[in-house]
Amino acid sequence: MSKVLVDPAALEEAATWLEVHSSSSGSAEAFAAEALREAIAQPAEAEEVSNARLMNTLAELARRAPLRTLHTICETQHQLSTVKLERYLETIGDTLAGYAFTLRIDFNKLSAALSAVTAERDRLRDAAGKAIAWLDAEQNGSGVGINRRIKLCRDAENSLRAAMAAKEA
Repeated sequence: MSKVLVDPAALEEAATWLEVHSSSSGSAEAFAAEALREAIAQPAEAEEVSNARLMNTLAELARRAPLRTLHTICETQHQLSTVKLERYLETIGDTLAGYAFTLRIDFNKLSAALSAVTAERDRLRDAAGKAIAWLDAEQNGSGVGINRRIKLCRDAENSLRAAMAAKEA
């Protein structure tokens, strides 16, 4: 499985900025900051943490329409001009867009790899089932010396199933 490298410091900076510029604790900015902090706090190796969840959070942030204009934000925060804030927002937006793009690419690669592994697993199960059916038919026909081959094939099938079950877990 491939791992996605995310800079937690940049995400924390974005979350802090969103939190500082939120109008209240229930605002969209505060919600977005909390969602980013939850994604940052999760361990990278945890199975429950999916790239899709972080990607969806970032995509939702990118789609969210601003609730306040830059001028209003600057007046509220007593900033001198919107130019400095625009530059700051632009770098954060570019960083978040880069993360979302990278996560989308990695998610697509993982989805394609999962589809390939699933197709191969199904093909192997089908081939093992056909081999067992052929051996059963062969045993019913001659029965002499075939029992050993059947046992070997069933042992191989059981080993394959155990390996696939371990891989899926």
